[in-house]
Amino acid sequence: MLLFDELFPDNAAYMNMQRPRGSYNYPVYPGTKKWTSFTTGQEMVDACQIPVKTLHKMSTQAVIQAIWEYPLLGDFFVFHGGTYQSTFENMFSSNNAYMEFCKRADAGVNLLERYVLVDPLTPMPRLASQILEILISQPVFLAQLSKTERKTLVETAFIKDDLRQKNLEHNSSARFNKHTTFLLISRVMVASNYIPYFNAVTSSEDLKAYNDGWDLYGFGFSYMGDYLDNHIALIINFANNFLNE
Repeated sequence: MLLFDELFPDNAAYMNMQRPRGSYNYPVYPGTKKWTSFTTGQEMVDACQIPVKTLHKMSTQAVIQAIWEYPLLGDFFVFHGGTYQSTFENMFSSNNAYMEFCKRADAGVNLLERYVLVDPLTPMPRLASQILEILISQPVFLAQLSKTERKTLVETAFIKDDLRQKNLEHNSSARFNKHTTFLLISRVMVASNYIPYFNAVTSSEDLKAYNDGWDLYGFGFSYMGDYLDNHIALIINFANNFLNE
């Protein structure tokens, strides 16, 4: 059985941390002989379920690692549709690792710790950066963070986006990474009940759709670019005020 780090040897480098002790080793990954024998998507999903008893014994960081290494994670950006949120829920609503993670009182803090560490210029940006941002943007985890920790999260998101935009040669999709970065920033302000932004979201259908995780890939690239620029500029203005509050 090939381990995740054998399949992806640069993993530890862009995590900027050692693989947590007790991390789960999935028995199959796409491309392996066993995987090619599956004839249905459900067989693949079933093969990636971690026994509940095993999950109970794993540290919170090890559970995050199980989500990070989920063999079907790449399907998120292949088969997604509707909204990022609905796609996330469809992928993880019945996933044992995610359900266990939602029960951990220290899930939010551990996600913040990992987000601060992760290299924004990772060789596989959408998996390492965007999925992590969608994960930490879930209200259940943001609710576990203090206001100071939420501000740290926003500051970190700004830093990571700035690095991506300045290093486009490392990440040609950096413009589209903004989808989840500013979704995260938007949701942090809503979770913090930052009244000026909360009022803006409730009074604007477009901004509400953005905060809901609207799938912008459904639009033409030129329109999507204008949409992103306009809404991101608005979110940046509110977020800077939020940080200075």
